[in-house]
Amino acid sequence: GGRTRLLDGAQPLGRVLKGQGNDGSSGYEGCRAGTVIGTYLHGPLLPANSWFADWLISSALGDDLELSPLDDSLELEAHAAACRAAGIAGS
Repeated sequence: GGRTRLLDGAQPLGRVLKGQGNDGSSGYEGCRAGTVIGTYLHGPLLPANSWFADWLISSALGDDLELSPLDDSLELEAHAAACRAAGIAGS
């Protein structure tokens, strides 16, 4: 697999809970620079991580607009079940 090296001004998008991440050891995944994000994550990233979808939408809308919170209980239960199935405790 490939390795990703972040250049000056770029930050990791997040941390993987299982796997090695960008460079094979740090656990950091993806890249964020200004309004651009990149990731090697495969699968349903947004529907499987409602908090990330919320962050992405909020970032796109900016600080001037605040949305009413939605009930994320089903999404959070599904995420917890997926974490248990993957053997990731406490997530």
